Amino acid sequence: MIPSMKNLIFLIILSSTAFSTESNKVELIWKRNHSKKHLRLAKTFVDGKNYHAAAWHMQKYVNSDLPFGQYEENILKKIVINIGTSSFNSISEKTVRKTSSGSLAFIVGINYSRNSKYKDSLRILGLVPYGHPFSAEARFVAGISAYF
Repeated sequence: MIPSMKNLIFLIILSSTAFSTESNKVELIWKRNHSKKHLRLAKTFVDGKNYHAAAWHMQKYVNSDLPFGQYEENILKKIVINIGTSSFNSISEKTVRKTSSGSLAFIVGINYSRNSKYKDSLRILGLVPYGHPFSAEARFVAGISAYF
């Protein structure tokens, strides 16, 4: 019984140090007043598999006027694959038009479909390129939107 208690104590100490290491990293990033602070925090949370926290920071980054390239697209894909699109409800169509992001088009198109704006959903979901990880689902929802 004693060896298993030692193992339990060891695991508790190990998990608390791992959490404190991640929280220290987050605190250092937050203190810096850098324009890509939200992107860096989103990446840190994705690496730690804290996807809901990452979604909030990614949404803040997307709504800023900072560039959105392949690196940002890959972070967004990981978040959407793990938690879905419902955490991204304030991304506008204007933001989608500024970028060529298939993930952003998918998120906005799904949100339009949820809000019964089927014509808008159909138009935006058509921007998701073939071969994109969300292409099949985008085409499926677009087909449903075309019916209404």
